[in-house]
Amino acid sequence: MKPLLFLTFVLLLSASYVGMTWRTVQQQRVNGDLIAAIKRLDADGTAAALQHGADPNTLSSPKATSRLVQWLKPWLRSDAAATTDDETPLNEALLAYPYGQTRSARGMHSDADDAKRTRVVQILLKAGANSHTLYRSGQEPLVVASGSCPADVVRLLLDRHADVNATNPNGTSALMNAALYDRAGTARMLLKYGADIDHRNSQGLTALMCASANDYVATETVLLNSHANVSFADAQGRTALKYATLGGYNTSLHLLQQHGATK
Repeated sequence: MKPLLFLTFVLLLSASYVGMTWRTVQQQRVNGDLIAAIKRLDADGTAAALQHGADPNTLSSPKATSRLVQWLKPWLRSDAAATTDDETPLNEALLAYPYGQTRSARGMHSDADDAKRTRVVQILLKAGANSHTLYRSGQEPLVVASGSCPADVVRLLLDRHADVNATNPNGTSALMNAALYDRAGTARMLLKYGADIDHRNSQGLTALMCASANDYVATETVLLNSHANVSFADAQGRTALKYATLGGYNTSLHLLQQHGATK
């Protein structure tokens, strides 16, 4: 009788383990569907995955918990492509374009993609996505968004209490990133929320220097009209006026001089 009871116990335990593993695989599948939808800028797909139980704070490349999970995964295939990003859904959503491109380099599709991405971010935040989780590189979500996403996305993060003056490891702030990628509307919004207009990064650069070094007149105008300091110099002794002079940017040069820059 005892062997029979022992065998029954083992079978029940095994069934429980397989059930738990099966649920783990199903969860990974729906999480994978969520990441795939985000990368397609598919708002409906994002909402559907969340409705089916996807975790809004999962990682984009979860690690299997057992060999049995690995064995079962082919039977519950996801639409998600293989990835080693290890980023949260929200952080995936903020990477609207290859990081570092200016708006003019993105092509005619950018406005439509901006609208789609804004909708995806809205859905994720409503579902409880954490807006404060850093990227693996240590970058702040708000700093990334300020250079790669429309101002509406930046506003959504700020309304979720993102620190407007948070910086990346090198000291770059959201306002500086907006200036680097000529997002005048985003710069204006960040200033409205209390961004430090004269913050310097580890190289001594300010947002105004970032804009002047690239002849981004619209962003320069926003900063100068908000009384950015024109006299600050970076670690190499270069001011915003010096950067404009070196670049041969006459419009930026004259604009800075009109606001009191002399060297």
